[in-house]
Amino acid sequence: LSLPTEVIESICDELFPYRTGSFTSDDTVHLASFARTCKRFNPIATPVLYSRFIPPAKMSVCANFLATIFRRPELGEYVQELNFRFCSIGMESIEQYPICFEVAASLGVDLGQKPRQHPFETLTQLIIAYTPNVKVFAVLTDRFVMCRATVRPVLNQLARKRTFFLSKLESLAVRHFCTTSLPIVHYSGFVMISPRLRQLWVEPSSPLEHPWSQPSTNRYLATVRRLVLNLGNLDRDQMRRIVNACGPLTIFHHVYGTLGFERRPSVTPAEMVQILGRHAGTLNSVRLNLAWRHKDGLSEFYTSPLCYEGEEIRSMKAFSRLETLQLDGSCFLFPWKGDESYHENVFTQLLPSSIRYFGITVALPGTVEHLRSVAMARSEFPNLRKVYMENTLLTPSFGENVIFIWQDVTALERMMRMVGI
Repeated sequence: LSLPTEVIESICDELFPYRTGSFTSDDTVHLASFARTCKRFNPIATPVLYSRFIPPAKMSVCANFLATIFRRPELGEYVQELNFRFCSIGMESIEQYPICFEVAASLGVDLGQKPRQHPFETLTQLIIAYTPNVKVFAVLTDRFVMCRATVRPVLNQLARKRTFFLSKLESLAVRHFCTTSLPIVHYSGFVMISPRLRQLWVEPSSPLEHPWSQPSTNRYLATVRRLVLNLGNLDRDQMRRIVNACGPLTIFHHVYGTLGFERRPSVTPAEMVQILGRHAGTLNSVRLNLAWRHKDGLSEFYTSPLCYEGEEIRSMKAFSRLETLQLDGSCFLFPWKGDESYHENVFTQLLPSSIRYFGITVALPGTVEHLRSVAMARSEFPNLRKVYMENTLLTPSFGENVIFIWQDVTALERMMRMVGI
């Protein structure tokens, strides 16, 4: 066939479309069949076929892929995205896949005496070792992995050799659900061998000894521009060390969460803004949800205020490039209506003139009034295009969900639209 290369590439893209976080075996089958149609198609379709590996939650599929790229390393060089989703149900032993030990031997790494304790982590890292051009790596699992001092992750061993680097890795996302602690030790080696890492997403982010907050390793975060630390309770010093090591940051997202209700000093909203001040001239997006801080259990959580005097965020006007800001109700305090100093300008005093999107989760009583002041001061926020508010949490001060008067919300919405928001 005499089809132009561009046309063949377009056909490949149609057969194997980009779908973040999803995988269908039909896409791979169709593209593989297309690649075998003729010799003209094969060299064009093969790089597309191997550009992304987003497997189903089966260790056997991952092991087969590892065997393929181990025996044909040129195929591993095509891989640009690895996205693993794995469920602990049906977890298999690494001993069932001899290819893992064969690959480990070729790399000169030791899987340890009990590799069955962390089979999925071992398998994914062996795959990484044979995909040197990968740009995006993501792992999402509910697997509970015991953090043992004897664990020697594959990538950590390769990092010590100083002969292996992920020179093109730009995005790293490590997300574990339903765990009491994140075995970040299995993935800390990534930052040491990724000189171009731009985005780091860790969830949860609260081990007692966070390796990236230590002076010996946090220097490797200097290239990170987008940082997401969710469902964790790093203390103030740990948070400061990590944030200061990155940058200049353009995105910072943090959702506070107590895993196993462990009691640790938390970062207040005011301290968080102070820590982020180092990046005030570059941050474009900030999202904070700190409502669960200082709470040991549900009984205390629903009987204490969301924010104490002195903990609140008073101003972010120094963040001159901030366009997206999402805060929860525990980040600010509204004046009581009975006070002589009562005003409704909390948000007008808080927001920078560059703001385009302002969202409030866990909206408290008084939110409507203070948003109304933002609409009235429209000229101070010429770029503001969208305001969002919701109440997704039982407000402890009132013992019931905050119910906003429908007429007030409707009037606010009408007012916002009239001024172009």
